[in-house]
Amino acid sequence: MNDASNAGPDLELLVRRELTEAGFTVEPSLLSADGGLGVWHDPARGVIVTWAPPPTAW
Repeated sequence: MNDASNAGPDLELLVRRELTEAGFTVEPSLLSADGGLGVWHDPARGVIVTWAPPPTAW
């Protein structure tokens, strides 16, 4: 049994809250156009956390 997948949205909210309390800015969407953390629930894998650097201006 995969508890991470079964916890679903509750686990996603917990991860978002923990990251926010640790001082991170968690974007409301999967990936931020301005860079930063993205958090979402994937039923097949559990809660996914990604980070993208801000785009650079040339």
